[in-house]
Amino acid sequence: MIRMASSSWFSAALLVGSVVALSGCGGEPPPPPPRDVGPRDVGVRDAGPRDAGPGLDGDLPDAPAPGDAALPDTPERDGGPVPDGGMVAGCRLDGDLTELGFDELRPRAARAVDVAYADDAFWFTWPEGGPSVSRVRVHRWPASGTPFTRDATPDTVLHRDAAIAAAGAGVVVGWIDNGGAGFQASGRALRSLGTFVGDASPWTAEFVTHDWLDLATLASGRLASWVESDGLGGPSYVAVRRIGDDATPLAPMRSLMGTTTGAGRAAIALAGTGAALAWSDLSDVRLVGLDDTGAPIGGAQIVSTEHNADGSVAIATNLVAFGVRVGGARPEVRVRAFDEMGILSGVERIVTTAPEVGIEPGVAEYGGGHLVAYRALPDGTLTAPTVRLAFVPPTGAPVPVFDILRTSQDGGPVRIATAPDGRIAVAWAELTVAGSAERLILRAARIVCD
Repeated sequence: MIRMASSSWFSAALLVGSVVALSGCGGEPPPPPPRDVGPRDVGVRDAGPRDAGPGLDGDLPDAPAPGDAALPDTPERDGGPVPDGGMVAGCRLDGDLTELGFDELRPRAARAVDVAYADDAFWFTWPEGGPSVSRVRVHRWPASGTPFTRDATPDTVLHRDAAIAAAGAGVVVGWIDNGGAGFQASGRALRSLGTFVGDASPWTAEFVTHDWLDLATLASGRLASWVESDGLGGPSYVAVRRIGDDATPLAPMRSLMGTTTGAGRAAIALAGTGAALAWSDLSDVRLVGLDDTGAPIGGAQIVSTEHNADGSVAIATNLVAFGVRVGGARPEVRVRAFDEMGILSGVERIVTTAPEVGIEPGVAEYGGGHLVAYRALPDGTLTAPTVRLAFVPPTGAPVPVFDILRTSQDGGPVRIATAPDGRIAVAWAELTVAGSAERLILRAARIVCD
């Protein structure tokens, strides 16, 4: 049972006025997203947007130095009464922050880490390595008991875009590597006792370029998605494939070339008995529903009605989160709802209402709505980039609820997963620079909200 359902900020958020539901398929485009309505104007927060009380002005503890395995359990880090930042609306850290590992290979904007909930634990995966080779690591952080870390691959080739999803009493972890004639996607199953199920299974051909691997768990198994191109400047598109509990492919790859030509990033999530696939395409974000084999249901729809998307996109059941550039400059996080068929069902809503600015969102279901995690950037009231959570009710304006930790502006997408009992896990990469050397420190936090 999710305890937050009775909290005051959650209840207030649900009482905010509804938005008009509009279909994303045909007809006149929906009006611009609402900007100054909802909890920010009706007293959900006690003292204005950012100006008083235990607010969100970012006066948070600095991140630990590289190499620290975890932070001490101090009042500043466990959700205690932190002056000028930290806890908001009953959310707090659940134990220590954790440093998962590092990566010296990834570009600043690439996804460096992924997280999923499975078998009463949060699972994290990431590629970890030095200047020439890397390995894919998996970390299990259970509700109780001892965490463990396993290597899904040896450190003999380059790896990127690790993704993870629930699979029975464990997970399937996937990645992209250059162990063959080109970068291809592969995967492996890991059980909760710490044992792998067989060797890695290839999911794609080797002779094209693959990026932005993602996984979604369905009732009938799971779907993997990735962006595929010839690596020579030709069109890029999304492909999907059914994957079994043991990480072996269950059906041939299905190319969505005619639907997703021009794809940049892509993300996939459960929708009804099938899935919904979102991807960035120049200044747009698009969405299509899929059945449980990966076949499209209907045509693609434009999510970003103002055509100002910045390329970032994340998806959970019934909600797409993405970044835009307002006026071509100001970064903003927005969301838009869709139904069980993958059909858009509402207008865009702004998560980061001015003066707040934010980038690189992740999204997960929570408490009858969703949580969006993102990098909140300095805005005149926030003094340093900060990993922040906002609650998105079914209708009405999103509500910022918790600042986790100061971080870097660069580091790629923030990832989030939730458990049925209301526990939350967030993972992100923090860019550190020493001279000309750059390193991504991969961090994770568990959070609970009353």
